Amino acid sequence: MKVYTEVIYRWDDDTNKLVEESSQSYDYEGDVDLLQETPTGPQDYTKLWEMQQEGSLSSYLEDEFGLGEKYQKYLTSFQKKPFDIMNQQYGDTLDKLQMSTGQQINTVMNETNQVASKTDFFTSGTVNQALESQKNQLLNSYTTDATSANTSLDSSIYGEQETQVNKLYSDVGNIVRLKQADSAGSSNGGRGDAKWWDLDPGNDGLCCFIMLEIEDKKGLNEDIRKFRDLNMNITNRAGYYKLAQVVVPLMRKNKLVKWFFKYLFVVPAKSWTKWHYHGKGVGKVFGPLTRTWLKLFTYLGKNHKFKIDPRSYR
Repeated sequence: MKVYTEVIYRWDDDTNKLVEESSQSYDYEGDVDLLQETPTGPQDYTKLWEMQQEGSLSSYLEDEFGLGEKYQKYLTSFQKKPFDIMNQQYGDTLDKLQMSTGQQINTVMNETNQVASKTDFFTSGTVNQALESQKNQLLNSYTTDATSANTSLDSSIYGEQETQVNKLYSDVGNIVRLKQADSAGSSNGGRGDAKWWDLDPGNDGLCCFIMLEIEDKKGLNEDIRKFRDLNMNITNRAGYYKLAQVVVPLMRKNKLVKWFFKYLFVVPAKSWTKWHYHGKGVGKVFGPLTRTWLKLFTYLGKNHKFKIDPRSYR
């Protein structure tokens, strides 16, 4: 395959086309994917979405932030469903506008015909002009409303894209701090002042580390994500982080601890949110347990020290 490193064109006035004057190239016989360069720096939604679909987002996160597979599982992938809902709502709005406009035009035509049929002006130009004027007004109104709906859709899509991008980079920031703190704790043998979990509870991004440690690569349950986004605040978020800094390393070393949190935290939470949002299953019985966990997160988030040092379990 020929790879061009330089191509020089000039504009030909006679043919009104670009004409190649010279070029430099070399023959490449290696793997094609080696030719792809991983982007650097912050990326917009379109580029990040493309990388996620192509499978190159993992390389970007590892090259740019040093986040290997061990840490990438804590990230929330881009969600397509919010955009599907927006487009569906936009389509429904247009359908209603079209139906309403069509009905109004039919009403105007029927009323005009009824009046005209009782007079000598049934086919007069005056009546037809008035009818066309009303129809044009209705069509112009439809165009204005449809344009407004389209503008609203564009604004909503842009807002959701920005939200998802900010969420991704917010999670990245938290996980980078997690990794740095983890490395610092390991470098001194788990002793000294290094914190294992140096996270910012004031950050809007919230990685459900306990959930994802148990779910591994399955990703965060959609109902759990929705409940988290609506109910977590700076206080209970801080408490969740305090608990996670102890629980996650313990789960990696002790299967019994992992079993405990799987069946007394993760499974009940998934079951309860399924019942809460969809009315399905027996999750209602886990309501008291769910509220207890939230109360614990809130308690730990109010400047109460969690006295267990996870470094002692290394």
